[in-house]
Amino acid sequence: MNKRKIILLSATGILLCVYILQVILVGKNSVKTFTIKEEPASYSILANGETVILSKENDIWIVSNGKDEKYKANAGFADNIQSNVTEIKSLDVVSHSDSETVLERYGLGDGAVKAVALDKNGKEIRTLIIGKESSTGSQTYVKIDSGKDIYLVSGALKSVFGKSVEDLRSKEVYRFDGKEIGKVNINSLAGNWTFETKNSNTEKPEWTVSGIADKLDDSKITSWINSLAILNVETWRNTSQLPKAESTEVTIYKGEKIIHVTIYQIAGEVEDEVQYIGTCSETPYSFTLNKYMAGKFLKSIEELK
Repeated sequence: MNKRKIILLSATGILLCVYILQVILVGKNSVKTFTIKEEPASYSILANGETVILSKENDIWIVSNGKDEKYKANAGFADNIQSNVTEIKSLDVVSHSDSETVLERYGLGDGAVKAVALDKNGKEIRTLIIGKESSTGSQTYVKIDSGKDIYLVSGALKSVFGKSVEDLRSKEVYRFDGKEIGKVNINSLAGNWTFETKNSNTEKPEWTVSGIADKLDDSKITSWINSLAILNVETWRNTSQLPKAESTEVTIYKGEKIIHVTIYQIAGEVEDEVQYIGTCSETPYSFTLNKYMAGKFLKSIEELK
């Protein structure tokens, strides 16, 4: 190998080493994690012109608009908000200016989402101004606390924080182990039936059924009754008025506790479409159900044979 080739290869190697070193140093300098040691007691979020208050009461997430009623919140959504407040991974500083022009460029002007974390005394311990998401949708432009710097941070934070009270509200009415159910009564236009067992905690409970002479399948009854142990709504209704329509009343006996569920079937806006509206003794609010969830409470006897 001649001397010229040796020099060229050596120079190429040196340049490669310099490049790798620069990448490492830039990575170390640009990536920064913002953490807060104290777990916030509540969050105040302003998004899309609506204020959302999120807090914990007896280890249960509660959401409200700060004026009207409080609702149980979706724990997964609330936990996600908390984790994205208490630890923020900055990938880069995109600007050291907070001029109006720069803020608008990154979606941090009017219309930006503002999230404030407060301690138990109501003191602000972190403030986020959340702007546009990157073209990939996996990073977001954010201002943190009172600084002027604008950061590109990890995560699609606008979708995390830009939720309404209705979005954050839990869709769960109740949930428990189906083996706790010892008796179910169905009262509908098709008939009135009672399913009862004395060994619900066993793998193969034996059911006695009153109100019907046909022989039913115990395994099908068990599977169906276990499905009644979960009730999730599709949407919560903003009215207490109930439809004047055919209804099915389902009474569930869970040990000493009695749960009443009523399902109304009404015609939808599209021909042959059916809408399902429900009430339950576990909540003061009425709700709508999708076809699958409503179908559990509208099970026909034919399906249990």
